[in-house]
Amino acid sequence: MSLRLSATLLLDKVQQGGSLNALFDQAQNEVDDSERAFFRELVYGSLRLWPLYKGITRQLLEKPLKPKDSALEALIIMALYELDECSTPSYASVSAAVEVCSSLKRAWAANLINACLRRYQREKTTLFQQLGESEQAALPGWLFKVLKKHYPDHLEDLAEAGRHKPPLTLRVNSQKSSCDDYLEKLLSAGIEVLPVGAYGLTLPSAVPVSQIPGFSEGFASVQDESAQLAGSLIADASAGAGAPLGIRVLDVCSAPGSKACHLAELGAHVTAMDVSA
Repeated sequence: MSLRLSATLLLDKVQQGGSLNALFDQAQNEVDDSERAFFRELVYGSLRLWPLYKGITRQLLEKPLKPKDSALEALIIMALYELDECSTPSYASVSAAVEVCSSLKRAWAANLINACLRRYQREKTTLFQQLGESEQAALPGWLFKVLKKHYPDHLEDLAEAGRHKPPLTLRVNSQKSSCDDYLEKLLSAGIEVLPVGAYGLTLPSAVPVSQIPGFSEGFASVQDESAQLAGSLIADASAGAGAPLGIRVLDVCSAPGSKACHLAELGAHVTAMDVSA
């Protein structure tokens, strides 16, 4: 199955209420290994900016699509993301999206998809100006209202942060290496890296994990900087209270398990549970 068809079907299922966690691996397995990084980029990127491109799609379509054709909306949104955020030549992005119509058994929609994407290229600025506040922020309406109410002075910064793909951040396994030693190992491999927090290293430029020294041996794992704070805060609080290093921790909402693993690396005895496990 082509990566764009697989991505389109996955995005449509998620919008119909399916779980991305439950559906992602099966969809990715239908894509060639060499294309999986781009598949992930299209899926995660489209979902991250979904409210924005859904607002654009609403303007591009002369009338709403029928519920049975919802996959076409997912296709348009994914193609808009690819046009804006990926290095694919625009003509190739448009052509590839049009080709997916046949695979969706919606050959009649080829001209529609082509017209929508061509119009977007011509009228992008105007279309963006006509979006609503939450759409421009690329936030679901309910979340936009909450942030606007509680963080009005920081709303623009929060929205801006949410629109951007986060850099790859690693958490160094303190049982295998110090953060400083592992940083030197990455620098020696020619990888640009910045220290963040007590155990974190951020890679400003994307690097496949297969090319990260020691990754497959467990010297580091992927974990966002903010998520790393949980383990550090619990460890610091325990130390401040005079608790022994081997404290017992029950994590009842553990998936995907990065915080639990961090605590285990720091010496805690962790019981991890999750409904998704």
